[in-house]
Amino acid sequence: MKKILASLLALMLLFSCTALAENKSYTIDEGVTVNVVVPEGYKADDAVFYEGNLIAAFESDVRENAPCMTLMVCPSEDYNGLERLNDLSEDAFAQLKSDLCEDLNNPTVTEAETGLGTKLIVINENYTEYNYDSVTIYTLYKGYLLQLFMVYADESGILEKVITDEDIARGIQFYTDIVFE
Repeated sequence: MKKILASLLALMLLFSCTALAENKSYTIDEGVTVNVVVPEGYKADDAVFYEGNLIAAFESDVRENAPCMTLMVCPSEDYNGLERLNDLSEDAFAQLKSDLCEDLNNPTVTEAETGLGTKLIVINENYTEYNYDSVTIYTLYKGYLLQLFMVYADESGILEKVITDEDIARGIQFYTDIVFE
């Protein structure tokens, strides 16, 4: 009996935690919708579409403790027909990393994977003279280039704060939770 009650309590907690997570849906093109789970402690700002690109901002309730995140979803003819970054040849993958860093200030490029095994390109752009950095995490899904830009900021602009490994892990989890329909 105690095991049954404990199991029921665990299920109730699981469903109540899932229900608390805010989900946002954005229709990109006819027949393509992006569903995101807004990370705990964040709120979704109004999304805009600019020249066919989705731009959706997510702000932390306490900005000094978590970076602002902006998701861009851009249709790309260059990658039309490709399911994910994993489908690129090694040469095409290396070229994409190079192209993404072309105009950046002191970038550091690493690779990561979502919890579902999708490749990610993580670019940390360091502004040592101003004591802050930004991180942009890229991936590809069904011909769309996704970009998640992360930086600490407040109403007055950029805060002098560096993106942490925990922040990057939050961004990777954000990508893991995205569902395309």
